[in-house]
Amino acid sequence: MDIYVRNVASFAEHPRVVIQCLSNTAMISRLVGNALMYALDMEEVAVIDGTESLPSVAIVKNGVIQYPIRIYSSENIFLVFSEITIPNNLINAVVNSLFKWYQEHSVERVYTISGVTTVTRPAKIPSVLVALSHGELSSEIEDKGLVFLERGAIYGSVGLSLINGKKYNIPVISLIAETKSEEADFETTIVLLEAIKTLTGLNISIEHFQPSSFPHYFPDESEVDEEGDDDFDDEDDDYSDNFPDDYFDPTDLL
Repeated sequence: MDIYVRNVASFAEHPRVVIQCLSNTAMISRLVGNALMYALDMEEVAVIDGTESLPSVAIVKNGVIQYPIRIYSSENIFLVFSEITIPNNLINAVVNSLFKWYQEHSVERVYTISGVTTVTRPAKIPSVLVALSHGELSSEIEDKGLVFLERGAIYGSVGLSLINGKKYNIPVISLIAETKSEEADFETTIVLLEAIKTLTGLNISIEHFQPSSFPHYFPDESEVDEEGDDDFDDEDDDYSDNFPDDYFDPTDLL
C-alpha cells in the first residue's frame, strides 16, 4: 500500500502556509511542533497513512492511540508533526505524499524546521541558518535579518522538501538551527520559534514557554534517578541505529 495523506477532519478554509516538523535532531522539530500546537490551539485534520509501509508503532495519549505523523490546523497554518524519526527508506514516499497534498490544498509556502548538532556553540544564542528552494525569496530573508547557509549539503526530509518545492513550485524555506547536543535543546527551540514568528507574523507568545512546559523532554529533578536517567523507559523504543536523523554537513562542500 502506498503512503498517502488521509484527511480525518473537515476544515472550511485552507491555510496557505505549512510549518513542517519532521526532522528529529535534538528533538528540535518535536519541541517546536508541540509549542505551536499549544500556542495556537490547533486541531488534527489529517494523518500520514499506509500501515503496510510505515513503522509498526502507535502513539498513545491519554489512553487513546494516535498516528505517529499527523497534520494539524489553525485558522491560518497547517502544522506537519512527526513523533518518530522517519526511516531512511521511507523519507521519499512520506515527503512526496505531503507535497501532493500541499498542492491539492493550494499551499503557497512551506517552512521546514530542523537542527544540526555542533561540537561547540560559539555564541550564547544559537544560530539559525536558512536554505531556500527559490532564489526570489532571498531579499525577503535578508530583510528579516536571517542568515543563509552559504554552502553545504542537506540530507533527509529537509533536503527532499527543498527539491520538491522546486518540483511542485511551492516555495520552501528551511530553518536549520545549531544545537549543543543530541539531547532536547530548549534554547534552540525558542530561537526557532522566534524565527518562525518573524517570518510568518504568527501571534505566538514565546516568553511564557519554559522547560517545564515540555515535561517529557525536560524532566524535573524528581523524575531523575541517582544515575541521571529519567523515569521514561525508552529502551524498547530506541530506533536511532536504524532511523538516521536529517542533517546538513557543512564539510560536504558543493
